Amino acid sequence: MCSLLFSLLPIYAQADIVLSGTRIIYPEGQSSVTVHLDNKGQHPLLVQTWLDDGEENKAPEQIQTPFILTPPITRIDAEHGQTVRILYTGGKLPEDQEKLYWFNVLEVPPKDKSHASENKLQLAFRTRIKFIYRPKSLNGDLESALKQVDWAFKNKGGKTFLSAKNNSPYYLSLDNGAVLIGGQKYTVNTSMLIPHGEVDFLVTAFSSADISKHGKITYSAINDFGGETSMEKTF
Repeated sequence: MCSLLFSLLPIYAQADIVLSGTRIIYPEGQSSVTVHLDNKGQHPLLVQTWLDDGEENKAPEQIQTPFILTPPITRIDAEHGQTVRILYTGGKLPEDQEKLYWFNVLEVPPKDKSHASENKLQLAFRTRIKFIYRPKSLNGDLESALKQVDWAFKNKGGKTFLSAKNNSPYYLSLDNGAVLIGGQKYTVNTSMLIPHGEVDFLVTAFSSADISKHGKITYSAINDFGGETSMEKTF
């Protein structure tokens, strides 16, 4: 049944399932966490949920994680909801930094039995959000983690990049990156930083001659509740 639903992976126009958050945090030692799914559409949906470890194109039955989801497959009527419970089943996970998985929701609309739809393709919609396991040894917060990001300019192939090194044990989903120099604002195309990882981000329309000037870097990161925490550093 799982592989049958997953095989319907092409996307239709709009998702009807709304999740209760933009990310899921699983604190070590907690027996389970829950996610609420609401069907905001006008028709019942068959919904499948699973976790993956980054290989998003694998079928659910080919993925092994130390968690189980219940129910993995359910019907949600229009304007109704369903709570999915995620339980840790045991197994070795990092004790000194977060571990990232992805929570998947695949919704399959009902088959239109009308004569007019005989030649229409039946499609499905998939939503995927971050699922983060957080060891109990981590007692910091997002603001302190953002302060632990070190930035350095790099010039590669005639383009200017900002190298961001994450010295914290947290995953940081960076957003709204910018360099401000002499009244000018240059966009930085930021993305996610893994714990203790380093990424080079392109600085749009930035001249390497400006590197020697004084300015500041502004950036933010998405917190556990889907909001943003902002930070700036001078150089």
